[in-house]
Amino acid sequence: MKYNIEFIRLVAVILITFTHTRNDFTEGFSYFFIEQLPQYGTVILSIISGYLYWKVSRTKTSLFLKKVKTLLVPYLIANLVVLLPVVFIYYIFDYQFLNRLVFDSTLFTEGLLSLNSPPINPPTYFIRDIFVVFVLVELIFRRNWYMLLILIPLFYFGKLMLRFDILWLFIFGAFYAKYEVDAVKKYS
Repeated sequence: MKYNIEFIRLVAVILITFTHTRNDFTEGFSYFFIEQLPQYGTVILSIISGYLYWKVSRTKTSLFLKKVKTLLVPYLIANLVVLLPVVFIYYIFDYQFLNRLVFDSTLFTEGLLSLNSPPINPPTYFIRDIFVVFVLVELIFRRNWYMLLILIPLFYFGKLMLRFDILWLFIFGAFYAKYEVDAVKKYS
Protein backbone atom coordinates (compact mmCIF):
# COMPACT_ATOMS: atom_id res chain seq x y z
CA MET A 1 0.00 0.00 0.00
CA LYS A 2 2.85 2.39 0.78
CA TYR A 3 4.12 2.16 -2.81
CA ASN A 4 0.65 2.99 -4.13
CA ILE A 5 0.49 6.13 -2.00
CA GLU A 6 3.99 7.18 -3.02
CA PHE A 7 3.11 6.68 -6.70
CA ILE A 8 -0.04 8.76 -6.29
CA ARG A 9 1.99 11.48 -4.55
CA LEU A 10 4.46 11.49 -7.43
CA VAL A 11 1.65 11.80 -9.96
CA ALA A 12 0.13 14.66 -7.96
CA VAL A 13 3.45 16.53 -7.84
CA ILE A 14 3.84 16.10 -11.60
CA LEU A 15 0.29 17.36 -12.10
CA ILE A 16 1.01 20.41 -9.95
CA THR A 17 4.12 21.08 -12.04
CA PHE A 18 2.00 21.11 -15.20
CA THR A 19 -0.37 23.68 -13.68
CA HIS A 20 2.46 26.19 -13.72
CA THR A 21 3.47 25.78 -17.34
CA ARG A 22 2.42 28.19 -20.07
CA ASN A 23 1.20 26.86 -23.39
CA ASP A 24 -1.31 27.56 -26.15
CA PHE A 25 -3.40 24.40 -25.98
CA THR A 26 -7.14 25.13 -26.10
CA GLU A 27 -8.66 21.75 -26.89
CA GLY A 28 -8.02 18.06 -27.36
CA PHE A 29 -5.95 15.54 -25.42
CA SER A 30 -3.04 17.93 -24.86
CA TYR A 31 -5.36 20.57 -23.41
CA PHE A 32 -6.97 18.02 -21.09
CA PHE A 33 -3.65 16.49 -20.01
CA ILE A 34 -1.71 19.75 -19.53
CA GLU A 35 -4.47 22.22 -18.55
CA GLN A 36 -7.45 20.39 -17.02
CA LEU A 37 -6.09 17.30 -15.28
CA PRO A 38 -3.26 19.06 -13.37
CA GLN A 39 -5.78 21.15 -11.45
CA TYR A 40 -6.43 18.08 -9.30
CA GLY A 41 -2.83 17.74 -8.07
CA THR A 42 -3.37 19.94 -5.00
CA VAL A 43 -6.60 18.10 -4.20
CA ILE A 44 -4.82 14.74 -4.34
CA LEU A 45 -1.89 15.92 -2.21
CA SER A 46 -4.22 17.40 0.41
CA ILE A 47 -6.18 14.17 0.76
CA ILE A 48 -3.01 12.06 0.84
CA SER A 49 -1.52 14.33 3.51
CA GLY A 50 -4.54 13.79 5.75
CA TYR A 51 -4.58 10.08 5.03
CA LEU A 52 -0.87 9.66 5.82
CA TYR A 53 -1.19 11.84 8.91
CA TRP A 54 -3.81 9.50 10.33
CA LYS A 55 -2.18 6.26 9.19
CA VAL A 56 1.47 7.06 9.84
CA SER A 57 2.28 10.33 11.56
CA ARG A 58 -0.29 11.06 14.24
CA THR A 59 1.45 9.02 16.91
CA LYS A 60 4.93 10.40 16.26
CA THR A 61 6.17 12.64 19.03
CA SER A 62 8.29 15.01 16.97
CA LEU A 63 5.84 15.53 14.11
CA PHE A 64 5.81 19.32 14.32
CA LEU A 65 9.61 19.57 14.21
CA LYS A 66 9.61 17.26 11.21
CA LYS A 67 7.08 19.51 9.46
CA VAL A 68 9.24 22.54 10.18
CA LYS A 69 12.12 20.74 8.42
CA THR A 70 10.12 19.26 5.54
CA LEU A 71 7.61 22.06 4.91
CA LEU A 72 8.53 25.40 6.47
CA VAL A 73 12.25 25.40 5.66
CA PRO A 74 11.76 24.36 1.99
CA TYR A 75 8.94 26.92 1.68
CA LEU A 76 11.18 29.72 2.95
CA ILE A 77 14.10 28.61 0.78
CA ALA A 78 11.92 28.36 -2.35
CA ASN A 79 10.63 31.87 -1.81
CA LEU A 80 13.97 33.39 -0.81
CA VAL A 81 15.52 31.93 -3.96
CA VAL A 82 13.05 34.03 -5.95
CA LEU A 83 12.91 37.04 -3.62
CA LEU A 84 16.66 37.71 -3.39
CA PRO A 85 17.33 37.99 -7.15
CA VAL A 86 14.20 40.14 -7.58
CA VAL A 87 15.40 42.56 -4.90
CA PHE A 88 18.96 42.48 -6.25
CA ILE A 89 17.86 43.26 -9.80
CA TYR A 90 15.54 46.00 -8.59
CA TYR A 91 18.14 47.80 -6.49
CA ILE A 92 21.18 47.24 -8.74
CA PHE A 93 19.62 47.57 -12.21
CA ASP A 94 16.49 49.55 -11.28
CA TYR A 95 14.36 46.99 -13.07
CA GLN A 96 11.09 45.71 -11.63
CA PHE A 97 9.54 42.65 -13.20
CA LEU A 98 7.04 41.93 -10.44
CA ASN A 99 3.50 42.72 -11.41
CA ARG A 100 1.64 41.91 -8.19
CA LEU A 101 4.04 42.90 -5.43
CA VAL A 102 5.54 46.29 -4.70
CA PHE A 103 8.91 47.06 -3.19
CA ASP A 104 7.87 47.95 0.33
CA SER A 105 7.04 45.94 3.45
CA THR A 106 4.55 43.83 1.46
CA LEU A 107 7.47 42.25 -0.34
CA PHE A 108 8.25 40.62 3.01
CA THR A 109 4.72 40.19 4.42
CA GLU A 110 3.18 38.90 1.20
CA GLY A 111 6.17 37.85 -0.88
CA LEU A 112 7.77 35.73 1.81
CA LEU A 113 5.28 35.23 4.66
CA SER A 114 2.23 35.09 2.39
CA LEU A 115 -0.12 36.61 4.94
CA ASN A 116 -2.94 37.44 2.51
CA SER A 117 -1.92 36.24 -0.94
CA PRO A 118 0.27 33.65 -2.64
CA PRO A 119 3.98 34.21 -1.99
CA ILE A 120 6.50 35.54 -4.49
CA ASN A 121 6.89 31.95 -5.70
CA PRO A 122 3.13 31.26 -6.11
CA PRO A 123 3.22 27.45 -6.43
CA THR A 124 4.46 27.25 -2.84
CA TYR A 125 1.17 28.51 -1.36
CA PHE A 126 0.19 24.86 -0.90
CA ILE A 127 3.23 24.26 1.32
CA ARG A 128 2.31 27.29 3.43
CA ASP A 129 -1.28 26.10 3.88
CA ILE A 130 -0.41 22.47 4.62
CA PHE A 131 2.10 23.71 7.22
CA VAL A 132 -0.70 25.75 8.84
CA VAL A 133 -2.81 22.58 8.87
CA PHE A 134 -0.08 20.80 10.84
CA VAL A 135 0.16 23.78 13.20
CA LEU A 136 -3.59 23.38 13.81
CA VAL A 137 -3.13 19.64 14.31
CA GLU A 138 -0.39 20.30 16.87
CA LEU A 139 -2.62 22.78 18.71
CA ILE A 140 -5.82 20.73 18.67
CA PHE A 141 -4.59 17.17 19.16
CA ARG A 142 -1.42 17.72 21.17
CA ARG A 143 -2.56 20.80 23.08
CA ASN A 144 0.66 22.58 22.18
CA TRP A 145 -0.34 26.14 23.11
CA TYR A 146 2.87 27.54 21.60
CA MET A 147 1.22 27.08 18.21
CA LEU A 148 -0.88 30.12 19.04
CA LEU A 149 2.30 32.16 18.54
CA ILE A 150 2.07 31.19 14.88
CA LEU A 151 -1.69 31.17 14.45
CA ILE A 152 -2.69 34.43 16.16
CA PRO A 153 -0.41 36.68 14.07
CA LEU A 154 -1.48 34.83 10.92
CA PHE A 155 -5.14 35.26 11.82
CA TYR A 156 -4.77 38.88 12.95
CA PHE A 157 -2.53 40.21 10.17
CA GLY A 158 -3.61 37.99 7.32
CA LYS A 159 -5.50 34.88 6.37
CA LEU A 160 -5.23 31.70 8.35
CA MET A 161 -5.49 29.69 5.12
CA LEU A 162 -5.08 30.93 1.58
CA ARG A 163 -7.28 28.08 0.38
CA PHE A 164 -9.57 26.44 2.93
CA ASP A 165 -10.18 23.52 0.59
CA ILE A 166 -6.70 22.26 1.53
CA LEU A 167 -7.82 22.04 5.19
CA TRP A 168 -11.12 20.32 4.33
CA LEU A 169 -9.44 17.84 1.99
CA PHE A 170 -6.81 17.06 4.63
CA ILE A 171 -9.64 16.38 7.10
CA PHE A 172 -11.37 14.21 4.51
CA GLY A 173 -8.17 12.16 4.01
CA ALA A 174 -7.76 11.72 7.78
CA PHE A 175 -11.40 10.65 8.22
CA TYR A 176 -11.07 8.21 5.35
CA ALA A 177 -7.99 6.67 6.96
CA LYS A 178 -9.70 6.52 10.36
CA TYR A 179 -12.81 4.76 9.09
CA GLU A 180 -10.81 2.48 6.83
CA VAL A 181 -8.96 1.22 9.92
CA ASP A 182 -12.23 0.80 11.85
CA ALA A 183 -13.86 -1.13 9.02
CA VAL A 184 -10.91 -3.52 8.73
CA LYS A 185 -10.99 -4.15 12.51
CA LYS A 186 -14.76 -4.67 12.51
CA TYR A 187 -14.88 -7.13 9.62
CA SER A 188 -11.64 -9.04 10.29
